[in-house]
Amino acid sequence: MNITFVTRGSLEKFIERDASKLRSPDVLVFSEGIVGKLNLLSEAGGAGNVFIALSALSEKLSCAVAAACDTEVCGLLHKSAAVFDCGRLLGVSDMAHVVDESGYSPGGTFRVYDTSKGKLGVVVGEDIYFPEVPRILALCDADIILSLFGRLRSSMPQVMMRAAAFASGVTVCMGARGYVQIADIKGEIVCALDATMVEYNTEIVKDFHLIQARRRGCYREIYSSFET
Repeated sequence: MNITFVTRGSLEKFIERDASKLRSPDVLVFSEGIVGKLNLLSEAGGAGNVFIALSALSEKLSCAVAAACDTEVCGLLHKSAAVFDCGRLLGVSDMAHVVDESGYSPGGTFRVYDTSKGKLGVVVGEDIYFPEVPRILALCDADIILSLFGRLRSSMPQVMMRAAAFASGVTVCMGARGYVQIADIKGEIVCALDATMVEYNTEIVKDFHLIQARRRGCYREIYSSFET
């Protein structure tokens, strides 16, 4: 699967100058800050021009497109990702967990998008901090997981996406502002680049680790404290 990440700039300039240079991507990923803030109802209803441009781009390149964006709905602001495939809007995923104080509101549910190029699990923003999110996407048969993050202010997002790849048995690809990192199912980093545009070819490899845990007697001491 050929995945192309665009991490800096604007959507307008990319379409004008760079789109024609791409070498047949299967998935095109726009990091946070490129699309910007959108009124979701206007865009979904056809009154806006951003979703139309992204749809046209996915149709022209015959690929899937995942674009990070801020969406406003009825006065609530969400971190989101809009997903298109060959000219069709498949849906919008929101960040479900808001960490500490933020101007964002928790959004909708998690989803695996069944595109013409494969099944894409999408993790938005700080949801990558919560192991159950990529795990859910993996159990829903995602071929690959896309983590669309914002500005990296610590190493925690990179650490958590590596852990998610290992624990879930699915390759995780992170597109942040100005940075791309990809971790394989062993949790190893196979790509880490500070670049405006990154093209990477990855095989779809899924594995499930055989995990055993000692259970008998583990909770005996805890339970005994409640006995009367």
